[in-house]
Amino acid sequence: DVEFTDRGNSELKGADDVEFTDRGNSELKGADDEEFTDRGNSDLKGADDVELTDGGNLDLKGADDVELTDGGNSDLKGADDVELTDGGNSDLKGADDVELTDGGNSDLKGADDVELTDRGNSDLKDADDVELTDRRISELKGADDIELTDGGNSELKGADDVELTDRGNLDLKDADDVELTDRRNSELKDADDVELTDGGNSDLKGADDIEFTDRGNSELKGAYDDELTERGNLDLKDADDIELTDRRISELKGHDDIELIDGGNSELKGADDVELTDRGNLDLKDADDVELTERRNSELKDADDIEFTDRGNSDLKGADDIELRDRRNSDLKDADDVELRDRRNSDLKGADDIELITVNVENT
Repeated sequence: DVEFTDRGNSELKGADDVEFTDRGNSELKGADDEEFTDRGNSDLKGADDVELTDGGNLDLKGADDVELTDGGNSDLKGADDVELTDGGNSDLKGADDVELTDGGNSDLKGADDVELTDRGNSDLKDADDVELTDRRISELKGADDIELTDGGNSELKGADDVELTDRGNLDLKDADDVELTDRRNSELKDADDVELTDGGNSDLKGADDIEFTDRGNSELKGAYDDELTERGNLDLKDADDIELTDRRISELKGHDDIELIDGGNSELKGADDVELTDRGNLDLKDADDVELTERRNSELKDADDIEFTDRGNSDLKGADDIELRDRRNSDLKDADDVELRDRRNSDLKGADDIELITVNVENT
């Protein structure tokens, strides 16, 4: 499903649903759902849902959901949900949910959920009772009672009773009773009773009773009863009873009963009863009873009862009872009971009971 219009030049490998208009040049590897308009140049590897409009130039590696409009130039690595509008230039590494509007220029490393509007910058140290409103960028150390509203970014250490609203970014250590709302970024250690809502990003160690809603990103170690909803990114070790919904990214080791819904990306080792839906990427080892639906990428070893639906890509070794539906790419070795449907590419070795539907796939 690749469409090229108006002198588009492209080198595509394993790309789906790419649209180029008005002299778009592109080198794509494993890219899905890319739209390029008005002289967009792009080198994409493993990128999904990228739109370049009005002379946007883009060098993306492993980037998802990037929109560049009006002459935006960007060098992105591992960036998700980046929107550049009106001549925004950005060098982003490992950045998530970055929005540049009205000619904003940004050099971000490891930044999440950053909104730059009308060039507001702020550097604060040892500040108390600070209220940042309307386009603030802030680095705070040892600050208490901080309220960030309307695009405030904050790095906090040893802070208590912190409330961030409207796209605040937070780096917290040893913080208690923290409420983050509306696209928060947080690094929390030894924090209890933390609620992240509306795009909260969190690096948590030893935290219990964490709830993430609306684009929450989280790295959790030894966490229990954690719920992440809507585009949450999660790095979990020894975590139990985790529910991830709506475009989650997760690295899970040695935990059970994981559910990833709506675009979750996951690296799982020794996980049981895992469900991923809507663009989930999964690296599973020794996993049982895994269900992947809608645009999944997966590397599975010794996994049983795997279901892939809607554009799932899978590298399976020693897997049994695999079902792949809707534009799947799969490298299967020693797999049994595999069903591939709708435009599948598959490298199968030693596989039994494989059903391929709608696409001719060689068994090797």
